[in-house]
Amino acid sequence: MNHQQSLYIILLFIPLYQMLFYTVQLVTFRTKTNSSQLPLGIIILIMSVYLVLNLIEYIGHLPSFDYTIYLLKLPVLLSIVPTYFVFFRKLITKPIPALENSLLAYYFSPLFVFFLNFILFLSIGKHEWDVFLITPLLDYPVHDLASILLFAVYILANIILVGRQMLMSGIWFRKLIKENHEIIMEEPVFNPRWNRMLLLSLNLFVLSAALQNLLQQGIYHFSSILFNCCFIISGGMAGYFALRQHKHIKSTMNTLIETSTIDQEKPELRTITNGRPNYNNIISDSEAEQIMAELNKVLRNKKPFLRKDLHLSDIARELRIDNLKLTNVLNDKMETNFYGLINKYRVEEAKNLLSDPANRRYTIESISQMVGFRSKTSFNNYFKEETGFTPSQYRKKQIM
Repeated sequence: MNHQQSLYIILLFIPLYQMLFYTVQLVTFRTKTNSSQLPLGIIILIMSVYLVLNLIEYIGHLPSFDYTIYLLKLPVLLSIVPTYFVFFRKLITKPIPALENSLLAYYFSPLFVFFLNFILFLSIGKHEWDVFLITPLLDYPVHDLASILLFAVYILANIILVGRQMLMSGIWFRKLIKENHEIIMEEPVFNPRWNRMLLLSLNLFVLSAALQNLLQQGIYHFSSILFNCCFIISGGMAGYFALRQHKHIKSTMNTLIETSTIDQEKPELRTITNGRPNYNNIISDSEAEQIMAELNKVLRNKKPFLRKDLHLSDIARELRIDNLKLTNVLNDKMETNFYGLINKYRVEEAKNLLSDPANRRYTIESISQMVGFRSKTSFNNYFKEETGFTPSQYRKKQIM
């Protein structure tokens, strides 16, 4: 083996070592108080398993396991993105109907490919399998029913199912955020940017693997360097953002545990509202009044509520307090929630715009977008709840 070949072998091992490092961090040291940590670690573990199978296949030192590797490799690859949505479901404590699917629904594609290949494995002769496994896909002779089926299933998994998974995961993620924005963004452990980047990096990893499977250029081809670099980048991104999310969950859960400890040690600090613990006395009245004054000042002067992607953490950072303290002030002192307050300011801003005759050229939907609402329907509902009128009725009443 010359130096160049040694370099190719080393490049195969680098992404595997990288993913194993992240796997140990996320699986071994996961936070036991939050059930989302397990699927987060499993995502990285599945990526590590895929790289192990890929390494064994390319090095080719275990020919007796060729069939097993082939049966497992594609289902493992197709399990990465579904496991992210299992993690997403565990991360959000409030029920979201779109996520309340059985595990079978999440893993239908990998299970379908596994059983389809397993049936083919039992039905097709060893010689046909050997030819298929050692022949590059572009050179594979499709001449009878067996070869057609093997070729079709491979194309189905690597192009149709991977492509569908990548497209639908992005669409589904955006739809989940849009339709359940208030529920999701009130979760103290959810960070939209990290989750968006984590999903993107997982899809890049899956895409790189599918393209490598289709080209099948061999270990000593230049393309293997390219694909391993893609695995290093996408796997590194996935591990990085998974660790960031892990640390965020751990920090938030520790804060909750500390709050619970205060409650147990000083029961006089706890009151019950609607059967739920209420920590309103942990924050002094003077501190709460100061936070409320600063909060209203920021909302009036800087108008951050005009941003559609405004999160509770953005306001907490502006006030230089933690998310839980701001949540307590909103819930216990102001008797509202974050989006209830933000939408109230948005409605007030909309009332000003609708009352100005100079704004008659703007449609109701344009006004809703200008004040920060994501949809006209939400705008109409909140506006009528606050004023008793629809936006159109209010505009006519003011301008008449």
